[in-house]
Amino acid sequence: MTLATIARAAACGALLFLGASAQAAGFPDHPITIVVPYTAGGSSDALALLLGKQLADQFSQAVVVEDKHGAGDPHGIGNKE
Repeated sequence: MTLATIARAAACGALLFLGASAQAAGFPDHPITIVVPYTAGGSSDALALLLGKQLADQFSQAVVVEDKHGAGDPHGIGNKE
């Protein structure tokens, strides 16, 4: 075994350790909000609802789909509090 092989193995082990510790942070730790910048009932709303269902199943976290009519401008990308 060469020194380069040992160094590569050590680097891979460190990356695995860092990945495991980053995953333990519990993301997401609050409900996920999807803002749809169009009126409710349209195709964008339907797609957001489907995406929200998938995200809720995958992360075991609540997903809120919020329709904001006329939010296609900066209102839709403003701060969400």
